[in-house]
Amino acid sequence: LTPMIEVENENEVELQEVGNGVYETDQLIGVEGKRYRLKFTYEGDRIQSSWSKLKKSPPIDSVYYRLETVNTTNIDNDLTGLQFYVNSYGSASDAKHFRYEWAETWEIGVTYPSKFDYVGNDNIVTTTDPRYSCWKTVNSTLNNLFTTESFDRNEINGHKVAFITGESERFIIRYSLLLKQLGISEEEFLYRDFLKQLSDQGNSLYDVQP
Repeated sequence: LTPMIEVENENEVELQEVGNGVYETDQLIGVEGKRYRLKFTYEGDRIQSSWSKLKKSPPIDSVYYRLETVNTTNIDNDLTGLQFYVNSYGSASDAKHFRYEWAETWEIGVTYPSKFDYVGNDNIVTTTDPRYSCWKTVNSTLNNLFTTESFDRNEINGHKVAFITGESERFIIRYSLLLKQLGISEEEFLYRDFLKQLSDQGNSLYDVQP
């Protein structure tokens, strides 16, 4: 398996596997307005996707939050927390299908500060700068999608992204949410939306089959 990205009327860039079936390259920077396609050879068969034009993703205008209560299947255990929202305003030529990713980072206080540093070769020395806190970062795993295809304007107002319950340790000291808005093709949107519908269903006789 040798996957490559082909730039229309230009060159091909080979991708390198980084593990678990994920392939990447640092030899290509996407350019808005150009078309790209994926191609690879597997067991002698040459397979390639259709061309996909890279559209501009409009910039995020604002990210904000509100204190809200979310209903759960347990009526006595509704969740109260911060619901984050995003606003974005684009032109008619910008991307209209979006996928959202985010990284949460928060500070954690420790009861007993770090007094020693490991410097390698089984050597431990007393630190001159005791650390009273540490940091944790978690990346989102949700398939969060949105489209403005049916809107009169390419505008996003109040789309829900992360929800953090008040029971979480994240807000005790300092907290940060780094949000990415990725413009994707209609084909990718439909594919991911179909997967989302499958994952949202329960295990019943009438579920949609993949």
